Amino acid sequence: MLEELLRSLVSDGGRFAVWVAQYPLLAERVTASIDVLQRVRGSREYHDLVAGRDVTHSLYMIALEGSLVDAAHVFYTGYVSYCHALLPWAYGREVG
Repeated sequence: MLEELLRSLVSDGGRFAVWVAQYPLLAERVTASIDVLQRVRGSREYHDLVAGRDVTHSLYMIALEGSLVDAAHVFYTGYVSYCHALLPWAYGREVG
């Protein structure tokens, strides 16, 4: 999933990266989000799944703010994947 999310940062001629680079605070948030995604990659720990969910949602909202619908779709797909991975905890069962 991380590779797909990172590809979306440079897809469409790098429009997402170019747009974010115009705003240093957004660029900082995107960089921090990518760092979190790299850290939690492949983990099934609750706190890592929550962190992945939160940063993919943040990236989704940033892409929407820039009207970058294709990138937003990829980030939303990542967000949904993290939400699905968290479902066992919603029902009081941990993944073993």
